[in-house]
Amino acid sequence: DIAAVVDTAPADTHFYCCGPKPLMDAFAKATARIATANIHTEHFTNAVVAKDDDSDFTVVCARSNRSVVVPKGVSILAALEAEGMAPLCSCREGICGTCETNILAGQPDHRDAVLTPDERESGETMMICVSRAKGKEITLDI
Repeated sequence: DIAAVVDTAPADTHFYCCGPKPLMDAFAKATARIATANIHTEHFTNAVVAKDDDSDFTVVCARSNRSVVVPKGVSILAALEAEGMAPLCSCREGICGTCETNILAGQPDHRDAVLTPDERESGETMMICVSRAKGKEITLDI
């Protein structure tokens, strides 16, 4: 009974959970009132879904002084690799965090299962294997 464990734990407890979607959903519900800094999760999969309003956008790679168009249906990671770049990556599903990249300008459309709600809200980093830009351009520290 996840809720019972959470409800009886001391106020400063850190909670960790890893497992299949039904377990993760129950954990999220049970810990909804807990500070996000005290919640730690790892997902087996990430249900990344393309959105009907997805469109092409440009990634400005600040360190490389390059710009790359990311077509609809293609990840930032795949678009960069197609241009001969080799960003760090591992899972390609938005669950490991290896491809986390600093955002210098623009607004991300987070589709990963790694960042906390607070981290998403900050707009400082994104997982380039699954996340996209909300606008026509995003500048990354690549």
